[in-house]
Amino acid sequence: MLKLIRNQSPILLAVVLACVSLGLLVFYNLPQLGNLRGGSLGKIDGHTVSQDEFRIALQASELLNGGEHASGGRSGALVQRDAWTRLVLLNAVNEMKVRVSDQEVADSVQNIFRGQNGQYDPAAYDRFIKARLGPLGLTEDRFEDIVREDLKIAKLEKTVTATAAVTPADVDRLLLLHLGTVKTSVARLNAADFAAQAVVAPAEIDKEYTQRVAADPALRTVEKRTVAWVPFLLSADEQKLPEKEKAAAKQKLALTARDFAADALGAAQGVDGQKGNPNALATVAAAKNLPCKTTAPFASDETPA
Repeated sequence: MLKLIRNQSPILLAVVLACVSLGLLVFYNLPQLGNLRGGSLGKIDGHTVSQDEFRIALQASELLNGGEHASGGRSGALVQRDAWTRLVLLNAVNEMKVRVSDQEVADSVQNIFRGQNGQYDPAAYDRFIKARLGPLGLTEDRFEDIVREDLKIAKLEKTVTATAAVTPADVDRLLLLHLGTVKTSVARLNAADFAAQAVVAPAEIDKEYTQRVAADPALRTVEKRTVAWVPFLLSADEQKLPEKEKAAAKQKLALTARDFAADALGAAQGVDGQKGNPNALATVAAAKNLPCKTTAPFASDETPA
């Protein structure tokens, strides 16, 4: 095929070879071209930064840094850092909706390219476009966008660093708010005049309790009881006796306790139709000069102290 084409026309052969070379160039660079716009390099305040966005910011940083390439050693690292800083500031600018007019952009460009006479020099602007923008792959429109972005960033920085001015009227208003005269009205009522009328009958209390006890746990209390008891203990001297004598003292003490229990039980139950004494234990203990102790109230599921 190539021999046939060469025999027919050298120009045709050159065209075919050029097409094949261009096809191979595009084919082997498709992944790189796809990655240029796809994927993400990070996030700024929740906003995903694509490789394309970073490339555009990188071009602007290269232009502002004199055309240094981002992959060139330390200077390249500084350019990449400047690109990230630029993206952070532009994200803040967009959130604050900072606006720059076309006239402001035009005035800024003219101020950049002033000649020795102080007037705008179109020739200098044209030379800049050819010498600086071309090698970086930037267009004239993109340069104007970069100028617009820088003006927005400058407005943001001015807003953040500007000194807050407080007028005398603001000071007077705050002083009046905190230290000014305040007029209040107070109504005092005599509680005694109303206490006599606020009488609640026991039947009303019972009715209210009955209606609310099922729904209000605070009105329900656990049943508690107390226990009275009389201790029968060996004395300190009896505790020191030999085991045989100590056992005899315990036997004697047990008989005394048994007799006391019988007397207390009889007093509690009553004799010959007499009503029993619910405090019989304490009464009999007092009569026999014995100490009677009572526990603190405790519920059925609690252990008395």
